[in-house]
Amino acid sequence: MSYKKFLALVAITTLTTGIILTGCGGSTTASTTSPSATATTISTDSTTANESEYFTDRDYNYSYDESSATRVTLSDNETYTISEEGVYIFSGSVSNAQIMVNADETAKVQIVLDNLTMANDSTACIYGLSADKIFITTADGSANSLSMTGSEYVAIDANNIDGVIFSKCDITLNGGGSLDISATVGHGVVSKDDLKITCGTYNFAVAKKAIEGKESVRIGGGSINVNECYEGIESQEIIILDGEIHITASDDGLNAVSADDNDNNQGIESDGVSNILIEGGTIYINSQGDGIDSNCTVTINDGAIYVDGPTGGANGAVDFAGGGTINGGTFIAVGSSAMAENFASDSTQGSILLNLNSNETGEVQLLDSDSNVLASFTPSKSYNSVLISTASIEDGATYTLVTGSTSTEITMDGLIYGEGSGMTGPGGMGGFGGHGGNFQPDENFQPDENFQPGQRPNSN
Repeated sequence: MSYKKFLALVAITTLTTGIILTGCGGSTTASTTSPSATATTISTDSTTANESEYFTDRDYNYSYDESSATRVTLSDNETYTISEEGVYIFSGSVSNAQIMVNADETAKVQIVLDNLTMANDSTACIYGLSADKIFITTADGSANSLSMTGSEYVAIDANNIDGVIFSKCDITLNGGGSLDISATVGHGVVSKDDLKITCGTYNFAVAKKAIEGKESVRIGGGSINVNECYEGIESQEIIILDGEIHITASDDGLNAVSADDNDNNQGIESDGVSNILIEGGTIYINSQGDGIDSNCTVTINDGAIYVDGPTGGANGAVDFAGGGTINGGTFIAVGSSAMAENFASDSTQGSILLNLNSNETGEVQLLDSDSNVLASFTPSKSYNSVLISTASIEDGATYTLVTGSTSTEITMDGLIYGEGSGMTGPGGMGGFGGHGGNFQPDENFQPDENFQPGQRPNSN
């Protein structure tokens, strides 16, 4: 938690979470059928140039030899312990059961869910105690469900288990089927090391965080529809290379925390990083807390990011405690001006931060001097601050920023226009109207009447 958020801390009621991820670069075709009528299915088979730095081939390739695998049919009240490296296929419907991995620290274990329904009323359904890496794979076309149905997690050893899937070691989620994860208390998927997602269809209905990694959360494709949650994705390091991510959160959307803030760290050593790196994909965040929050840095090199931020002054659309840098992509964030922040001056792409004298509603558009739309976004809430960055913003050029029914002419004097008032951000303290350009509202301006509220963001 940043110093700013500490000062403004309020109690927030925990909500349910719904998530869907689809698409994969693996050798098996991923399912594109959504098990939830309220979710959006998105597919992708592209990856970025940096994927080899953050993922292995096996993260994407979820194929396995069924003839040499161990097939298990679980029974009620059974704990099945995996102690050796290999592929294990689970199916059936059971209650108060658990799959435990307690193998050698060099072992790679692949757990294949093939139409498995498992409920537990006191602990994790899948518990990774010891292994080098655990792959949780949904079999092609299968529908699977894991749920924690009790009122509290009951300790079974010295570890503070608090997720439906809980692991002390690396986890990769992949496959060509679907997996529903629900919990009346605690989180969805928790790794006390690295947590990777490359493909599959996942629905979460959990009390706290849908996806939590201790060291890192890495998303290499697919991506993600969070309908409701307390926090969407939390880890010390969040790396997004591709895919589509939709998050609606009652607190933060993306949250990169320090080792001390990452709850239940259980004495695991940490390198202390707290960063968010976005290299591609499309991200939409609707948050009541900070949309994108990092206790250290945020770096955006590509992609399309849209933040429908908070209306209250205790949070901001972005919270760059250690500075935010943008070098590519399209970025639009709206929210409260009280904690507004801009990107840092070492960014290689231009950005505009405009704080307004009153709340606005409706479409945000950035127009060039010929009235061409460079980027647009229609928030669902009112706002009095806009942060926008596109590759089209150039030093010395003049632009019109449309905010609802008004427009503002801005002439760039450098690549960074406007200062925010965030306590910890690089923008410093600034007044309404920004800094470094002309502020000329046109009260008679009318936005494009053909644009409908709720329409997806556009960028050109």
